[in-house]
Amino acid sequence: MTITDDSKIDDLFTELSSVNNKSGESYNDTPETDDYLKIVFSVSGGISSNIVYVFKKEGSFFIEQPYHGIFSIDEAQYNAIRDKI
Repeated sequence: MTITDDSKIDDLFTELSSVNNKSGESYNDTPETDDYLKIVFSVSGGISSNIVYVFKKEGSFFIEQPYHGIFSIDEAQYNAIRDKI
């Protein structure tokens, strides 16, 4: 899915930028679960992009940026991000 609505993108960035609790290192391309939401941020033309994954695992909620870190989020943030997609 591609999101082009500026207000949805702004809301999504607001949710993602409020995460500050690092809970682990990321050594893989994808989370170690089958149920995740993949968000790709790219500039026009697809010249460069960044990927984050939003997922639930063992009752906890996370955002993972591959090779940069895994960040804990609360359930409200998880739901807010999923609702914007």
